[in-house]
Amino acid sequence: MRLINADVAIHVLKELIVNGTNKGMICGEDAVHRIEMLPSVQSERKTGRWIESNPRDSKVCRLMTCSECGKAYIVNINVPYEDWTKAHKFCVECGAKMEGGEAE
Repeated sequence: MRLINADVAIHVLKELIVNGTNKGMICGEDAVHRIEMLPSVQSERKTGRWIESNPRDSKVCRLMTCSECGKAYIVNINVPYEDWTKAHKFCVECGAKMEGGEAE
């Protein structure tokens, strides 16, 4: 996966719409090529950990919370912590890459 600046991508696509050979329409191949040529964003990606909790001692589900943004996901109690974390290597909310075990 490569990170790009969405604002720059939108600008490039709008430019294609206005200045393209078929004004008002985007040629798919041209759009893909232009987006592929965009530079990667070099900002550091946050890293975090999943925090497992069961605040109400539920017998059905528990919470997995991102240590970076606090976004909580409801997870079935029967899904092992290790399996869930292997399947969720980043937080969909903030994009933090999840590394290591549970946060303390």
